[in-house]
Amino acid sequence: MKLNLFSSVHPEHSKPRQSPIPDPLLPPQHHSIEAVCHASAILRRVKLLKACQYISRGDGISPNQVEAIARTKEVCDLKGLPVWWCPWLHDTALVVEAATKGLFSVFGVRDEHATFAPAPIEAFLRQSFATGRSALPSSNDTQANRMDMWIKKESEKFPELQEIERRLSLFCDAVTAKAANGPDRYINLPMFDHGSI
Repeated sequence: MKLNLFSSVHPEHSKPRQSPIPDPLLPPQHHSIEAVCHASAILRRVKLLKACQYISRGDGISPNQVEAIARTKEVCDLKGLPVWWCPWLHDTALVVEAATKGLFSVFGVRDEHATFAPAPIEAFLRQSFATGRSALPSSNDTQANRMDMWIKKESEKFPELQEIERRLSLFCDAVTAKAANGPDRYINLPMFDHGSI
């Protein structure tokens, strides 16, 4: 089969190809599907950043209330997260990091971050196993070498960008549902640009 380099793969090849970049001067019906998805993601992320800033400022909600919400069942769903993820510690640190430096800034500073660097995570895993707390599943195999290897391997894991965004969205929705009204309220909607979940 010979490939024709001049044929369009656009669904409507008789019309000029639409740009995947949103243009605020065009009405929505003149945008491509990609442009609508990009615009939706931009707007969602701006609202998410504002929600992170609202929570970090402490307007209408105290740190104790934020921690109590982080311990609720709806926020404690840890599907897709590393075993060391502790919602009242890591979600809160993620919100503060996003509010002060940007939504995904944690990826740029992870190795030096006080909470997300591998060294503090290793210490957290060791403390969780040594004290017998229920933060992690208990292990019958307590051989030091195997435990050290497992802790090292787990501390290197970190959620992907889409998982971080979903986590921030879930957390901000739960916190602002209890404390915010109007423009400060963040609503967690499906993220169609992430694909199937």
